[in-house]
Amino acid sequence: MCWPVEGVGTGSGSLSPPGSRAPRTAGEEGRLAADVSLGWSTTSPPRLSKETGFDYFGCPLVIQCKNFRIVHFIVPRERDCHDIYNSLLQLSKQAKYEDLYAFSYNPKQNDSEQIQGWQLIDLSEEYKRMGVPDSNWQLSDANREYKICETYPRELYVPRIASKPIIVGSSKFRSKGRFPVLSYYHQKKEAAICRCSQPLSGFSARCLEDKHLLQAISKANPVNPYMYVVDTRPKLNAMANRAAGKGYE
Repeated sequence: MCWPVEGVGTGSGSLSPPGSRAPRTAGEEGRLAADVSLGWSTTSPPRLSKETGFDYFGCPLVIQCKNFRIVHFIVPRERDCHDIYNSLLQLSKQAKYEDLYAFSYNPKQNDSEQIQGWQLIDLSEEYKRMGVPDSNWQLSDANREYKICETYPRELYVPRIASKPIIVGSSKFRSKGRFPVLSYYHQKKEAAICRCSQPLSGFSARCLEDKHLLQAISKANPVNPYMYVVDTRPKLNAMANRAAGKGYE
């Protein structure tokens, strides 16, 4: 698809792609790229688009979406095209969570329907259903402000004997700060399933805090004499990440 964009900058409005991924610039001279949730957005020097049949001169803006759809815009002035690119660059990674597109999105629903969407899953009630907190597991406030892991919820359950310094140290050893936390708990058998990301161990690095946290998880399962650490990724991917400075278990 290819559409000419006329009158850019003469009206008012906003450009709000639903993304929060970090932007980056391509190495090709005269071409800019912003990595947003829609895909790759690129601008290049003014040229005539022959393949589309549109007889317009201007600066092309190409958006490659994640559903493999490619949308071409032809902006008459290169300055306006760069303004759009800069807007995409700013909107792709906000400084505050409140500025993300998800908070400004206004679906066509009434207030009761919107509130119901936020109440589909209640983590506190879900953990209570599984029987925690108990003598082995407790609620941790280490991630209350999302300072340790941005992709984890605020309420996390960890072994009672695991201190906050151990949690912080383990998060620095794990990719994106995803330290081991409780995901499932069988109340009768006192068996637990914990989740975490891959370690950043490389070839020789070790983390004492992460080791202590794993030992605390093992002690929080008193009925089970063994603890199994399972890497669910394909072995080829794990080995490739290890060569890049990351590890596998």
